[in-house]
Amino acid sequence: METGRTLHTLTRHTDGVNSVAFSPDGGTLATGSWDSTVLLWQLTDAMPEPEKRPEDINGDGIINISDLVFVAANFGQKGEHPADVNKDGIVDVRDLVLVAGSLDLV
Repeated sequence: METGRTLHTLTRHTDGVNSVAFSPDGGTLATGSWDSTVLLWQLTDAMPEPEKRPEDINGDGIINISDLVFVAANFGQKGEHPADVNKDGIVDVRDLVLVAGSLDLV
């Protein structure tokens, strides 16, 4: 927390988080959500980096409309580009389909 840098994105709730609390020893985080769930997260210095999926264009850990809009806004771009999900050298309908098919829907 000292640097303010994002280290991990926790993405298991199906709706927005409305409360968080740390255990007294700092080893556990509790999160409460509008979906009426409470989740406990074990915190360690050695937490693995989350797997980056190519469809998660903005790297926030969630594949959503923002990723789809980014691909659409860059439609037709050629060469190396973050919106070129399949890395074929052009941002096209195939990239849109890959992102749309991977949307994290609830």
